[in-house]
Amino acid sequence: MIHNPHDATFRVVLLVVYVRFITRLAIAAGGNGFRNFVLRFVSACVSLFC
Repeated sequence: MIHNPHDATFRVVLLVVYVRFITRLAIAAGGNGFRNFVLRFVSACVSLFC
């Protein structure tokens, strides 16, 4: 089984970009919507790495 290191790097980069995107949305939405964004982020991470 061949493992591509670029695939793992791409996932990390994508994750960082996603974190910044979610953070900006959370700030724009205010404190009330922050929990919803966190829940979406966690579920997205699970779907990415599982």
